[in-house]
Amino acid sequence: MSLTDVMTSSGKLMLQFLVSFSEFERNQISENVQMTMT
Repeated sequence: MSLTDVMTSSGKLMLQFLVSFSEFERNQISENVQMTMT
């Protein structure tokens, strides 16, 4: 994985995308766990 300069506009966009996607994945896992526990 290459390093991205988060001081540039495109670097900030990439960082925000990765953070958002990580949050989405975390929420999906949480929902799946909750569904299997009920």
